[in-house]
Amino acid sequence: MKPVFVLTALMMGAIVTFFVWFERFRLHRGRLERGCEWVEQMNSYGAVGFSMVAYVSLLLVAVLDCKQYYHIHITLLVVFLSAAGIATYWTIAEYMLLDASYRRFHRLRISYACKFIWVTAELVLVIPFSVLSLVEMGIPGAIFEWVSRTRTK
Repeated sequence: MKPVFVLTALMMGAIVTFFVWFERFRLHRGRLERGCEWVEQMNSYGAVGFSMVAYVSLLLVAVLDCKQYYHIHITLLVVFLSAAGIATYWTIAEYMLLDASYRRFHRLRISYACKFIWVTAELVLVIPFSVLSLVEMGIPGAIFEWVSRTRTK
């Protein structure tokens, strides 16, 4: 089963990273004010960069099993959840630069507010998960891992 898990993590990470890249560099052309082009690029590179870090850490989580590499596995899982959250924050930062006269601005406000609440809750749950798991309190750490991972789906 481990090869299937590794292959699934590889495919999922590649697809998510591709779509973050695609969204950043193809769909958002011309949506921000002209004076903010360098900020748009910074947000784009931040989102893509952190999604790549999340992808690599997810792949390593799949390869390094919890039984043989417990502390490395937990650390990489925390890196994955944190990097995915930070990539989402870069996306939210891009929204903050949109002009209020943009025709879909008000619809996007609700979407990005929900995304902000969701990711903040995930990152708050990562802290007790990492602490409880690294001090080897398995059951409570597993509960926080389960809750935080169901929020990211």
